[in-house]
Amino acid sequence: MTTRLRVAVIGTGFAASAHLDALSRLPGVELTGVLGSSLERTLVAAERLGVERAFGSLDEALAEAEVVHNCTPNDVHGPVTIAALEAGLHVV
Repeated sequence: MTTRLRVAVIGTGFAASAHLDALSRLPGVELTGVLGSSLERTLVAAERLGVERAFGSLDEALAEAEVVHNCTPNDVHGPVTIAALEAGLHVV
């Protein structure tokens, strides 16, 4: 497969761990990075999860992806999903 689907994971908790595990098993997926609730938490989580890139903002994450895995707590699902859809991205 020559085309890779660029995926960003928003959220760094349990759901993100499960999504990252699933994504690692799929051919043709390029993980662009993760984003947590703050840069400090994102950096710690990226190291813990073995992810190379820690995004500094939602806008940065959206600019690098075609698909967003929204693994945030329920109370912030709405704003993240709306921002991703408005950016023309697919949301899981």
